[in-house]
Amino acid sequence: MTNTLLLGVVTVGVVVAVHLLHKYWSEKRASKNAPPSRLMSLPAELRNEIYSYLLEPEPTQAPMMRQVAETIMGTPLVNICFTRILAFCRPVLELSPIRLRLPFYTPPRAHSTPTYEHLNRMTLASKQFKSEFMDVYCRIFTFNFTLDASDITHEKPFKIGEETLGRMRKCMLKILATPGIVGAFDPREAPADWLLRDKVFAAMSQMTSLQDMVLSINACGNQLWNPLWLWHFTSQAFKGSPIKAFRRIEFKLEGWTLREPNHLARNPMGEWEWHCSENHCVRVDEETSQPVREFCAALYHECRICDPLPMTDGDETEDA
Repeated sequence: MTNTLLLGVVTVGVVVAVHLLHKYWSEKRASKNAPPSRLMSLPAELRNEIYSYLLEPEPTQAPMMRQVAETIMGTPLVNICFTRILAFCRPVLELSPIRLRLPFYTPPRAHSTPTYEHLNRMTLASKQFKSEFMDVYCRIFTFNFTLDASDITHEKPFKIGEETLGRMRKCMLKILATPGIVGAFDPREAPADWLLRDKVFAAMSQMTSLQDMVLSINACGNQLWNPLWLWHFTSQAFKGSPIKAFRRIEFKLEGWTLREPNHLARNPMGEWEWHCSENHCVRVDEETSQPVREFCAALYHECRICDPLPMTDGDETEDA
């Protein structure tokens, strides 16, 4: 009985092994006899169109309930009422140990950057395919990098190859700082020769094809730490970059804020200016390092185009 069972197991094993070997050699023979791809024989313009099509993410349709909620909340009157209710309830919700969630509406989330793991093996097809594919990829997409202001250990702030840095066209750099943590970055005690800035500048010098770069300074403020210190220190340190493609410096506060601050932007001459949220020029920035008091004044300087001054009786008489 035991010998019969052993013989049956060996027979089944031999049959499975023969089947797998036959399948392996059949696939290998078919791959050798398969005709080569005609992609590389197409014109370069057509190949670029194919690469662009491969890089387009699949459209995602939001659920019906979310579409209805966004349509209702898009009504001006409903939006104003809902904003005021949230502003009134926010202090209570933040102090409460139990965080309440509103089940009937959640704000729309930003679409995450699509991943292209299915294209990794395609780039191994040939060196020409990989080179052309990466050219189109670097021309279309914006590279997003996030750095911690307290982390200066890594030698390369952008963990990508030098060849990719040279092809990059658009870049979004976000710098984070969180107070209340042991060893966290404190701009009030930071030296003038900031090591993180020097490493970023060294990486930016390798971006020979860069056309547009934005710096977003994100701060988490509390009662013992003013985010204005981080905004001031980081902006004054980075606005000295000679790269003209570095065109914008934004100031963000993690959490709720009453008013969106102004931002720094370069004019066609390459000079820094203060712009409002509607991109109107508010005032010209100083070429040298700006004091904290003047920086705060420019940060929330009112735009005369968005909020014009009220006309006085004398002005009305002159117009008449």
